[in-house]
Amino acid sequence: MQVNERRLQVSERQHVDKLQVSERQISTSEGCWYLPVAMKSKTSSNLSTDAATRLQQLLEARVKRPLLKSAPEPKQMPLWPSSRRAVPNEFARSALFTCAGQREPRAKLDGSEPIVSTAGFELYYSGEELRQDDLDLWLQVVDMAQGSDLVHQVEFTASTMLTLLGWGLGEASYQRLRDTMKRLNRGHIAIIYDGGQEDTGGAMLLKVKSWRGKETRGQKWWALIDRELVSVFRPDMTLLDWETRRQLGPLAKWLHTFYSSHREPHPIKVETLYRLCGSKASALRTFRAALKDAVTALVDIGFLVPGSGIERPSDHLVVRRVR
Repeated sequence: MQVNERRLQVSERQHVDKLQVSERQISTSEGCWYLPVAMKSKTSSNLSTDAATRLQQLLEARVKRPLLKSAPEPKQMPLWPSSRRAVPNEFARSALFTCAGQREPRAKLDGSEPIVSTAGFELYYSGEELRQDDLDLWLQVVDMAQGSDLVHQVEFTASTMLTLLGWGLGEASYQRLRDTMKRLNRGHIAIIYDGGQEDTGGAMLLKVKSWRGKETRGQKWWALIDRELVSVFRPDMTLLDWETRRQLGPLAKWLHTFYSSHREPHPIKVETLYRLCGSKASALRTFRAALKDAVTALVDIGFLVPGSGIERPSDHLVVRRVR
């Protein structure tokens, strides 16, 4: 597996605060509030946030020839088995959703450099750093939207979503849900493939609307998948076993997602994985110890074959998936 060296070199810079993403909130007499709407395309006059505008300008300056859509615009979300959760390979093979813990400070990214990823594409993101719990929520909302047309809004209560995610129903859990929904709504991404094709011109990860109920437990949310993002749900997208994922820690979740996107995993240097998963471990040896624990968890849960682990002296992680 090839990893673009330039993308690896920018990983350290991605952990530096660059741009505070503005929040716009509109209150109405009905008690309904909205987060920023999506930037629809490069020609759209409704650029939703400073971050989205900045990301678009950077992309236009970077690409020297007109970008080509790789496929006709889809009409609806695809379908997949109820026991699975669909994730684009570009998300699975990058540091878009890092393995950092909940309590670690989140970086602010302005989209000026590509997210660390495998070869074949460049992924740009502007917004607050995303992690595995953000991906958990995004996967669940996307699952609720499968098979629907692109104007269909997913509706759920806060308590229902928290139960599905296994986050608990305490006050802190409701705040966690609220913060995560905001992060996903504010984040904008663009993917440029080798050859100049582009599928997501500043798409939002999620469009969000919330109803302020009298009780936190009954608070309703509406979410909509950005049209610009639906095109990344191709036939070769990765399908994750949801119950397996729910039982794993952050690094094991990232590895589970990454290796689920590969039928025959190749050996990968530990240092490469360190950068690719967005780890904030203070040293490579610290990450190596955490990696061993995460691989053990994946073996114990039946995802990886016993014997998977770090080979010496090459310091490569060598794994095989259970079939």
